[in-house]
Amino acid sequence: MPIRSLSLISCAAILLAAGCLQTAPVGISPVAEAAQTSQTAAGAWVASMQCGGSTFRLQSDCTASGSDMELNICRSQSLAVTRPPKHVQVKLPNPLPEDRVDLLNAGSLEQLFVVQWGCQTVQNRGYAVLHYSTGGGNAPGSENVEYYDATGSQVDKSRTDWKDLNEHWDDSLKPVKSLMPLEGAE
Repeated sequence: MPIRSLSLISCAAILLAAGCLQTAPVGISPVAEAAQTSQTAAGAWVASMQCGGSTFRLQSDCTASGSDMELNICRSQSLAVTRPPKHVQVKLPNPLPEDRVDLLNAGSLEQLFVVQWGCQTVQNRGYAVLHYSTGGGNAPGSENVEYYDATGSQVDKSRTDWKDLNEHWDDSLKPVKSLMPLEGAE
């Protein structure tokens, strides 16, 4: 079920935070700065960026709410990672098993949509960082973060690079056009 409304205070805080993200954060790859947003013939928003030698494409099947005080209406999202000759397609959200249980218990799994993303470099390798939100503030299960390496593999908590990624995940994020009513987000 799509989320349709957002409190005025929450939306104002999100828009204020997004405004702060317009400057280039420390650690962001110059290539990730060139992230682009386009629209498919079917109307889905597509954001793309280069990271770690791969092309990441985030497709959001959303409809604009028509108001900067209401969430956009989103139905699905997917991530495509291309590093020739390999191409990986992932339906989102795709939480790690231990996070999936918490999100299912909170009843928020189907309401999570990527609202920010970026390219983070750890141990001389590029990783895509996906930040999810339900648009509902700080309630349990209202946010999640996923990391993907340049091959399109999700980074799980057993990998040595996960800890470094998790400590600095918010250093490299930019808003993407999806759930949040951000005009001109790229």
